[in-house]
Amino acid sequence: KFDAADGSKVKLIGDLTIKGVTKRVTFEGEYAGTRVADFGGGPTTRAGYEFKATINRQNYGLSFNAVAEGTAIVSDLIDIELYLEIYRPGK
Repeated sequence: KFDAADGSKVKLIGDLTIKGVTKRVTFEGEYAGTRVADFGGGPTTRAGYEFKATINRQNYGLSFNAVAEGTAIVSDLIDIELYLEIYRPGK
């Protein structure tokens, strides 16, 4: 689901599956702008978005836990960033 009801702030809500475990994740993001580009196939209108979500890897069965000098090597909290460009072919 894509929700753009709040100005430049947007949300992308969907299911994320890792190692056979599926969880609903909400990515918070921002509209980065629109431009028209022509890469040889005719002009297309393109919109850019940046999204970020944080998941707990333990919730997906990713339980590797190594410690080096008293410090965890891998955090339980993992940031996921998406940079999307969507387009509609020009007329």
